[in-house]
Amino acid sequence: MAQESSNNNNNNVSIPDQISWTKNEKEKEVYRGTMIQSTLQSNNFGIARSFGKNAASSEAISISSEISGGAIDISFNDPGTGIKSSYPSIQPIGNKFEKPQAPLLEVVGDTNINNINDKILNNDKIPQYDNIQPQYAHHSQSLDPIKMKETLIQILSELEQNGDVDYYEKSPFVFAGRAYGTYDYCEFLLNIFSDESSDSVVEIRRSCGESFQFANIESNLLKQLTKQGAIDNEDDDDEDDLSSFDFGFGFDSLPSLDTMTLDSNFTETDIDDDNNDDFKTGYDDTFDANQANELLQSAVNTESMRDVLRSDIIYLNQQMAKNEDIFKNIPDIISTINNAITDQSYDCWAIKMYLGMISKLISCKATIPTNLLQSIEHIKLRWSHIVINQITSGVKFEFYPSQQIVRNCDQIIQSLK
Repeated sequence: MAQESSNNNNNNVSIPDQISWTKNEKEKEVYRGTMIQSTLQSNNFGIARSFGKNAASSEAISISSEISGGAIDISFNDPGTGIKSSYPSIQPIGNKFEKPQAPLLEVVGDTNINNINDKILNNDKIPQYDNIQPQYAHHSQSLDPIKMKETLIQILSELEQNGDVDYYEKSPFVFAGRAYGTYDYCEFLLNIFSDESSDSVVEIRRSCGESFQFANIESNLLKQLTKQGAIDNEDDDDEDDLSSFDFGFGFDSLPSLDTMTLDSNFTETDIDDDNNDDFKTGYDDTFDANQANELLQSAVNTESMRDVLRSDIIYLNQQMAKNEDIFKNIPDIISTINNAITDQSYDCWAIKMYLGMISKLISCKATIPTNLLQSIEHIKLRWSHIVINQITSGVKFEFYPSQQIVRNCDQIIQSLK
């Protein structure tokens, strides 16, 4: 038992060596620490100095990191006078002291605190749906967030194997993806939430790119989720809304597209050739090597505007399918296309198209450059990880890995070996 210093006759209070966290004497957990040195010497007030076997004169207060059991009751008693004092308050020492009705420091613990912390940590990994912009949200009454994530990975994997999308898991319940089309592509985000009104919520948003391409991938994802019973069928409600849509200005509602038929009597002679030159295809059967080389140079000119460049790439891909013999005989055509895929290229759609054309030319027995294998392996390695475009110090853009670029590279590498 530690005793008060004999220099202070007014504070002759016995302090227990160990102060229990609970009032249950069977509990073994104790509180140890140091009280602040008293500087009050008048008015019969004082603060107990140090307590505990190894108490120091420092003013620091240390509290055990393990808190469990019932309410904390930190107190000490003088067996001679019956005085009770509770740390850290300043109490009068003497016969006029009134015993407090309740402990001044009281903390309620939980015997199962470790399990509660584990549950909190696990719940933090599943974001709670905030119901902002609900038009992007799709509720599930059958799958919890864990099962919904597994279902989405399965669907995205199938689309990725078909060559339609890239996808990347940004965090346990957030996916980023690219949806490729014939003429363009888009980027999208998939978020999975927990929700009070349903088992889980899937949110699909377009990040950038072509809106029509996003509508296509969104419709495909929702159809697959509905087919697997992950979400309710939402198409019926949409069709009812469209069927009742009023065109306005006194007109009747628009008829369904399924009821519309083309005029079978419509022919090309119905077009006025003198005033409708825009309807002419402009296709020239006399496509020669000079035109092919000119088109090739336009399609690899990365300094062009994005829309112009993509239009030239599409046209080159179409003409290459029609005139394989002409294009395969253009000198260094594979090197020309491959040189357009540099470390400064970040357009995944264009890179995918370039690699597809290289693969076609290899199958057509075009001349293969000696460094092609090394170059393709470099492209594969680069797009197997996050690609960073460092604009300046502190400013950078990140591009997620591309499974489609890696797959096209694998096809080329396989054909070269």
